[in-house]
Amino acid sequence: MKKILGILVLGLLWCNVSIAEQCTQEDQNYVIEKNSDDYGTKVSAQDAYNFGAAITKAVEEKNLEKLLSFITHKKSFTNSNKILDIENYKGKKFDDIFTKKWRKLIIESTPNCQSHAYDGWMLGSGMIWYGYPSTLVEENKDEPSKNKYKNKPLTIMHINASFAETPTAWKIDDKYLTPECFVYKWYSGDQYEMFFETYFKKKADYDSPEFNDFRNNIGNYINKEVPLEDVIETGWYALPQISVTTYLDSCLSKEPKTKIKGEYEGKYFYYNVIEALPISLGLTLAPHLDKDFEEIKLVKYSYRLGSMGERHTFIIYGIVQLKNGKKVILPLRNFDNEEQAKKTILTLK
Repeated sequence: MKKILGILVLGLLWCNVSIAEQCTQEDQNYVIEKNSDDYGTKVSAQDAYNFGAAITKAVEEKNLEKLLSFITHKKSFTNSNKILDIENYKGKKFDDIFTKKWRKLIIESTPNCQSHAYDGWMLGSGMIWYGYPSTLVEENKDEPSKNKYKNKPLTIMHINASFAETPTAWKIDDKYLTPECFVYKWYSGDQYEMFFETYFKKKADYDSPEFNDFRNNIGNYINKEVPLEDVIETGWYALPQISVTTYLDSCLSKEPKTKIKGEYEGKYFYYNVIEALPISLGLTLAPHLDKDFEEIKLVKYSYRLGSMGERHTFIIYGIVQLKNGKKVILPLRNFDNEEQAKKTILTLK
């Protein structure tokens, strides 16, 4: 009898542990402050913690169906600005979509009780973001907002797809391009402003169609207003020189290397080849260049500069060989998202 009572006591203790709440009243107060909305949504720090734990468990078990069930709002998206359409994942296995590295980041992370201010909660250093759908505002004239969002369940809002997909490296002459090969539009815009002001001798104005065309369609100006191989002395301590031209021999690797770390913690750069394009497009993408491209590709270039979070841009690049035998890579078109890039490519073809 004593043995049976002992088993019952242990069982009750285990139950208490399993239902124990990890979040405090202080956590709850913070979540209410940062996540309450005008629609009457009931927010809960403990519910958010449990939701994160359930996501982690689904990833650990490689339960794709369960993971996708946490995407409850149609405005959830991936980091390439694509809507998370569950239909695209049906019929696939977990390992067809997610890498071992991505899975490891998720299962080794611990859910938080408090949100990241107004941005919701995250797992795996930002590989997955989740929160209340009231933060995913959309226009719906057929349904009052207070009915649409009131007490809606938590949802996965963002899956960092770039880490969930094995990146494709750009290979040429038995070597691979690294992130250092690519000239891309900085978030600040400083280097394209410098390019424009140097070559056009006028102020870069974001309200100017001329400047916007320059930074979006840089290939149209290469070897005309923008001299090939030209280097600009910036006067910037961190980067004293910039150029539209990158010599491949300065940035190639013997092994695939699509990601590099920056100088400071949390700073990194990576790229992924989206698709190869016909070299015949070279005449359209760089009409003043008197050389034939060896390769032209659409690349997704991503970077994180500390607390500002990840940034992503889509760029068409071309590789040409100069008279001295050296090969260079040039940016030809800049896009804000993949959809915009694909639509433009269709018009070019």
